Amino acid sequence: MVFLSGLGGEMDNWDRVAPSIARCARVVRYDRPGIGASRPAPDAPVLAKDVALR
Repeated sequence: MVFLSGLGGEMDNWDRVAPSIARCARVVRYDRPGIGASRPAPDAPVLAKDVALR
């Protein structure tokens, strides 16, 4: 399960939900570029598949 925050929110917004779901599924949370602890966006688009490979 991949959680993306919207409206400029950080991945911490999922803190109340993610642990329950993680009991039965793999959970991935990340901050989009420039949000939370994430670095600013690069010149090229950031694709979810590339983030998952890191």
